[in-house]
Parts: sequence; structure tokens; C-alpha cells
Amino acid sequence: MIKIKRLSKVVLLFSIILIFGGCYDYNELNSLDIISGIGLTFSDNEYKVSYEVINTNLDKDNTDSKKSFVVSGTGKNLSEAIESANSKLNKKPYFEHIKVMLIDTNIDIMQISDYLLRSNMISTNFYLALADNPLEILEFTSEDKVINANYVYDILKNINYTKMSNYFDFQVSKIINKIDITLPKIELDKKIIFKTYGLYHKNNFICYLDDNNLEMYKYLLQEKNFSYSNDKNSINFYSNKMKIKLKDNIDINFSLKAKVLALDSEYNLRNNDDFKKLESNFNTSLEENLYKFITFLQEKKTDILGINYKHYLMTRNDDENYFSKTKIKVKVNIDINKPGLTVRGVTNE
Repeated sequence: MIKIKRLSKVVLLFSIILIFGGCYDYNELNSLDIISGIGLTFSDNEYKVSYEVINTNLDKDNTDSKKSFVVSGTGKNLSEAIESANSKLNKKPYFEHIKVMLIDTNIDIMQISDYLLRSNMISTNFYLALADNPLEILEFTSEDKVINANYVYDILKNINYTKMSNYFDFQVSKIINKIDITLPKIELDKKIIFKTYGLYHKNNFICYLDDNNLEMYKYLLQEKNFSYSNDKNSINFYSNKMKIKLKDNIDINFSLKAKVLALDSEYNLRNNDDFKKLESNFNTSLEENLYKFITFLQEKKTDILGINYKHYLMTRNDDENYFSKTKIKVKVNIDINKPGLTVRGVTNE
């Protein structure tokens, strides 16, 4: 039985070696604590750093065993808090395969960047996400006892967030170039879930999006495969192209292709004029809602479209208020696909 347990540990460790690219042999890996996720908070002039650590001593015969454990440390600055957390580990910390870092809204993102540049200890190929209580999420025990940082990563993947342009380094680059960022918010509600996005201006958290603005945010930045409803009518966009022109106004033009999901009975699928009416109604509705959302962004002075940066590249005029003070014009052109209607016969009756 002892040999079987020992063999299980060896198999687990070698599996991790394969996952992590074969960079370490068994003895080296056995001397490391592999960090899968980090949580950072700042409250009452104190930083708190939490690590979710992969449990390489997992007993496979014990189905109640967790695949990870959490350690935390505190300090007056980020460096002290990280040193405090490191001291709670039994082995040398290994940070190269961190997927997510959960932060609260008090954390200074540029301060994280400065520390990582100085320490050269943590890889920056991870994703930032917001959480009111990162420790609570990292410590959570689900029914299948998953590694929570990996589960959060899968959530980010499902909302189409895991792009190279959202890596930590790229987010920092946006802030440096005065392009405002958004970060997804993760919550614990019986299970770990995506809740909404948080808006930033420069390096400061502004607010979370409510449900209506969250929907418009998806339409504004998501490239394709999203749905939109107007009364009893619903369409699905499979192509979305946005063009921004800066003249006397900020002209934002959307060209979208869609297919019908649901229609009110007043529309006749065989009638081409009805489709034109349908497209017109959807154009008007989406234009109004997008305009409201973009003017909301202007009021918050959060330039997530990078319009100030585009204006600077065009004019070399570093006007940080250009986006917030310039008149916006939104134009939507939706082309609804009519598959099979030529066969069935589209008329103008």
C-alpha cells in the first residue's frame, strides 16, 4: 500500500513536469511549491498576498483531498507581503505558471508592474481579474475540489477574455499609453462565477458595469457571436466590424451581420420589405443603446476604446479630455441574413 501511494505521488509529479514543459526533473520539482494563482488586497494601509499552491503530496486514495492549498502573508508594502507569504511555504515558490491574479479595487496595478520588473521572479503572462475577496475565492472548496485559479482561467476563457492583448503586460502597456482598461469581476455565489466588468481611468478603478451597460459593453468590444433582442424579436450577430473616424466629431460606425433567432408574428419572412423594416428597427434600437453607453463612458472619463490615443497619433496633441468632451455620433448598419428565402420566394407584397 505504501509503494502504491509513493507511485501515485511520482506519477502526479511527472504529470506536472509534462504540463510545465519538462523544465524540471523530479528532484527539482519535488523541492518547489508551484503557485497556480495569486490574490492581492490593500486595506487599512496593509497589503495581503495569498497564494493558491498545487498540492503535490495529494493522496489519490483519499477522494476528500484538495488539489491545492492556500497560504497568505501581510505587509506594509507589496514586497513585505510577498516575503511574508513566501515564509509560510515549506518549499521554494515557483511562479512561472501563474494563470490569474485576483486583485481588489484598491490595488495599484502599476505598483504591481514596478515590483515584477524589479524582482524578475514572477512571469507576467497571466490575467488580472477583480474580486472583492480574492482569498475567499482561492480557498473555496467545490464539489470536485478543482484548483480554483484554473477554474477562474476557464471562466475567463468562456467570456472570450483569454487573449494575448489582455495579458498583464499588455494591460500595463495600455495604461502607459493612456488607454483605459477593463477587468472582469469574479464572485463567489455558491460557486465561482463571472459577474461583470470593472472600468478604469488611468490607474484608478472607476465603477462596475450594471446589467444594461454590461450588455452594451459586449456589443461594443465583442467581435462576433452575440445576440440582441428588441421587443419579441431576436437576432444573433456573427460578424461585427467597428470603425472610428476622428474629425469634428467622433464617428463610430458598426457594420454587423446577423441571423434571425426569433421573430414577432407581425413580420412576414417571405416579404423583403419586412426584412428591411426589421433591419431598420434593430439599427435604431442598437444605435440608441450604444450611444447611451458611449456617452456614459464619456461621463466617467474612461476611454476604453483608446480614442484619446488615436487622436494623439493623428494630431500629436496630447489632450486627455478629447474623448470626454467631443460629440459622439454612432451609426449601426445591420445586414440580416435571409437563408433559404430565395427558394421559398421573397416578395414585396
